Formats: sequence, structure tokens, C-alpha cells
Amino acid sequence: MKKVDSVVNEFLKKISNDRRFGRILFATIISPPERPQKIFLLDDLEEIGKAKLKDIAQRTGHSPQNLCMLYNNFEKEGLVHREVDRSNRRNTYYFLTDKGKKMVEEHKKSARKAMKDFFSLLSDDELEEFKNSLEKTNKLMEKVLKGIQA
Repeated sequence: MKKVDSVVNEFLKKISNDRRFGRILFATIISPPERPQKIFLLDDLEEIGKAKLKDIAQRTGHSPQNLCMLYNNFEKEGLVHREVDRSNRRNTYYFLTDKGKKMVEEHKKSARKAMKDFFSLLSDDELEEFKNSLEKTNKLMEKVLKGIQA
């Protein structure tokens, strides 16, 4: 059981480091300042594509009520479009506008550049070690997630 405890501790440390790293990264790439939540929500919608609010909520873990409020604001900004299904008016679909897609892509480009700048501080050997660690971590997390979903 002691190994499990140490893995849990390292995992929690990684998550808090990721959050801190994410905040630092985000602060260096965004100007003018955008809330990270906004970019992440738009990115989620881009990945999901045209979908109903309940389906988006299920895939992202957000409540439909919160998404509805946020998407209303995004719609006012011209980032998200809402479309009522003509054959069943109870269904409303949400998707990114061209402006929303452009915003997401610009932020992804900025994030990639910022990460390259950060990681350029490491030597080639350190980069290789870091890459190998990430690959191993990803494989192990996939195994854990498969076990949870089984």
C-alpha cells in the first residue's frame, strides 16, 4: 500500500505543478488577457463539433446550466453560434463560428511557441529524458483510464 500512497502523492504534485505551469504558460501567451476557462471551453467545443448542450456537458464535465450561460456570452461576442433543429425544435446545437475557431487557433499557436521557448531552456539530454517520461506517464494513464472505463 505504501507504493500506492507515493504514487498518489506524486500524482497530486504533478497536478498542482501542471496547474501552476498552466497559469504561468497562459500568462505569457495571452495578450490582451483572456480567462483560461474561456479558451478551454472554446477548445472543447471545437474538438466536439456541432452538438447539443447536454452532450457537450456530458463530455466536458460542466453542467448544462453553466455552459448555457457561458455560451450565451460567447454568442454575443460572435464566438459561438446556436442553431435550433428544424425537425425537432427542442434540440439546439452549438458550434464555433469562424471567429471562435480563429481565436482558438491563435491561442494554440501562442501556446506552442511559449512551450518551445520554455523547453528550449533544457539541454538535448534533458529534453529526451523529459519526452521519455511523458510518454511513459501517458501510457500508464491510458492503462488506468481503461481500467476505470471497464
